[in-house]
Amino acid sequence: MQCPTCGATLPDDARFCGGCGTDLAPPAPLVPSAAQWSPTAPPQPYPVAQMPPAGYPPSPGQPVFGTQPPAPRANTALIVGIAAGAAVLLIAGGLAAAFIVLPAMNPAQPPKSVTSARPSTVATSTPTQTAPPATQPETTAIEPPPATPALSEDTASELVLDYLSKAQAGDAADAKALVTAKYLSRITSDYYKLAAKDLRQYELAKVEQGQGGLMVFVKESWDSGVWTNWYLVLLKDGRLVIDDTGTE
Repeated sequence: MQCPTCGATLPDDARFCGGCGTDLAPPAPLVPSAAQWSPTAPPQPYPVAQMPPAGYPPSPGQPVFGTQPPAPRANTALIVGIAAGAAVLLIAGGLAAAFIVLPAMNPAQPPKSVTSARPSTVATSTPTQTAPPATQPETTAIEPPPATPALSEDTASELVLDYLSKAQAGDAADAKALVTAKYLSRITSDYYKLAAKDLRQYELAKVEQGQGGLMVFVKESWDSGVWTNWYLVLLKDGRLVIDDTGTE
């Protein structure tokens, strides 16, 4: 027979054209009419289609009438591809299960680490001896020196009035702490006894510049009379003191 597409001469039992690959299998049988499937009609083993007129060339892909339809054939390539894909999935699933399940079943065995071909150097360190902490010497807080008072008219006047207040009250020891040895040599031995008994009142008169300090003048009322005495105040050894005295 000849190929209806390219006209190549083919064997009578050929299913495909060797030149163009046209499928030479007959088409599916036609659906029988209602009359053919009536209960009174005799059963037909296979409906026979009408034959085309003589000399009518068959269309491309149209089978030769009068032959039995071939049994459907399975697509071999599709089946092989499906089977290969299923095998790949099974292998991949098995490998994944091995990497997950086996380490979980044997956790004591550490995983092997991949080491590079390059040799690694291991740094070795010598143990260092830790010295015991040095004991810190006990430190005592050093008190700052007292601030040096300023010699002024106000500070000098306050010192003299404080001195007379202590002498009048009979606090001889506290009064002597505000004067120098030079001052004590200028007054009588019974000065503090007389001040505690005879000194009535006193008031500041004036302040003048003296030799090395300030001279504070005070008007004093005693039982024996009223006098204006002066007191020399100076800064000595970082403190204010009364260094000398006299009567104006």
